[in-house]
Amino acid sequence: MQLDFEVSAADLDLGHRRASRLIAESVRKDVAVRVLRFVYSVAFVLFVATAVVFVAEGGKISATALRWLLLCAAICIVALAGYSMAVRRRLRLLRRSRLAPLPALVRVAVTDDGCEFSDKTGRDFVPWSRFRRLTPLSGHLALEFDAKAAVIPLSAFPSDEARQAFEAEVRRHAGS
Repeated sequence: MQLDFEVSAADLDLGHRRASRLIAESVRKDVAVRVLRFVYSVAFVLFVATAVVFVAEGGKISATALRWLLLCAAICIVALAGYSMAVRRRLRLLRRSRLAPLPALVRVAVTDDGCEFSDKTGRDFVPWSRFRRLTPLSGHLALEFDAKAAVIPLSAFPSDEARQAFEAEVRRHAGS
């Protein structure tokens, strides 16, 4: 099934907002980010506890306590750097999606392997394994993938039956 339609600035803005939400969700769900945040928190607590012991002992610190202090500080730095790299990678995805020029005519084709999106600037293919959900919005239909969303205005469909057939086709291929 294939759809050809015009995209307005409002449609593009809605797509960016949906993609922003999807990226924020993926950051919250990302296991690596969660582990790094946990490791940072534990190492920071140990660092503070060791520093408190250092101050409580009048500024004298044993070699073992100094090693703990340095180890905790190193773990904090590494975990924070990894966390910030993961978040920056997600934000880079969002920034890249916002740099795309506004196309005049967009074509969405639903195939057995995934969805193909094309316009005058190029084409993009997203496999069904990256599909998350089909969300009906006020005046639009959103195809949501891992880190991007395709927003289709309902005016792109010639009739309500065509929209329902498109939704059924997407759900059939996506297995949802």
